[in-house]
Amino acid sequence: MNKTLDELKNFIAKAYGGGEGSRGGKVIGRTKSGKPIYSSHMGDHARFSRHDHAEAMDVHKLHARKNARDGNLDMAAHHRNMADKHYRAWESKKFPKNKK
Repeated sequence: MNKTLDELKNFIAKAYGGGEGSRGGKVIGRTKSGKPIYSSHMGDHARFSRHDHAEAMDVHKLHARKNARDGNLDMAAHHRNMADKHYRAWESKKFPKNKK
């Protein structure tokens, strides 16, 4: 039931100019917390936890290997770059800044 409700919410959001994938982003996976992992940076990483970044990094590494194996070296490089971005974000959340 929840999956159907989520699909309906996404359909309605897309119809009104928002929602997952509405700006052309391709969802290549999801974190365990349910956040979409996009093929390209979609600017929603501020909500990612440290664990979300680690999971997204792993998904991009898998896509990099698959693309390299298939001979699509440009996409393999793209996914390695995205994995590196998630790694840097993961690393930056390792020691949170003190709020004053």
